[in-house]
Amino acid sequence: LLNGPSRARSRGSGLRRPEMEPYTHSDAHMLAAIALSGLADACHHESPASAEEVVVDTLADMPALSISRLPDESEHWPYTAGKGWFAKNARGAEVHFLERIFLMLSFGSLRLRKTPSRTLSETIRWLAPDAAARCGVPDGLWAFEIVHVDLFEREVYPQYASGSFNKTAGKWCLASPCGGAQQPHSAAGRKLSRTCMYLPARSVVDGVSHELDAARIFRPLPPVATVAQAYEYAS
Repeated sequence: LLNGPSRARSRGSGLRRPEMEPYTHSDAHMLAAIALSGLADACHHESPASAEEVVVDTLADMPALSISRLPDESEHWPYTAGKGWFAKNARGAEVHFLERIFLMLSFGSLRLRKTPSRTLSETIRWLAPDAAARCGVPDGLWAFEIVHVDLFEREVYPQYASGSFNKTAGKWCLASPCGGAQQPHSAAGRKLSRTCMYLPARSVVDGVSHELDAARIFRPLPPVATVAQAYEYAS
């Protein structure tokens, strides 16, 4: 996801599917409670972790789709003033576009900054497979939609109205089906539709056709995937 469309073929096969480990909310909450009560220090006599460190680690083990805040928030991460969500990492470095979209889709329960009663999934979300198929997305590929344009622009991607989003998405090989429901599984079109965008299995970059392992590169993680696993997959 980090190296751009021109290297998608070489990088795609190297992405690893995170191993899913059993997890329960009660375990995480108990660890956090122990840490905050000071019992953690009594159990670890050598270089004990601080309560804050334990809570951060605990949040990292929670399902990415369920949390309303990230455990490692900073001045730039996950929200950067004037640029929106996942524009920069915690060190202030730019996050590549496809990774940025993937993170938006993977943390749908995060509360928006200006409108905390709303969540990321109310602005952008994965399409259900049957809905994607009706749009004309080929079998096995995943698509997403921008749900609420005004909210998406105001809270998540401030440059959306300028056309920056579509221009950048095109450079990263995202496409929309040409034919929609009338021509299912039609060729990918260069004109993007906010209601259905996906990464095609083949794309042309600078006049050269590239095969993309799109079904593996750009897809939702299992519902039980943790914050740490989402981070690992994106990187």
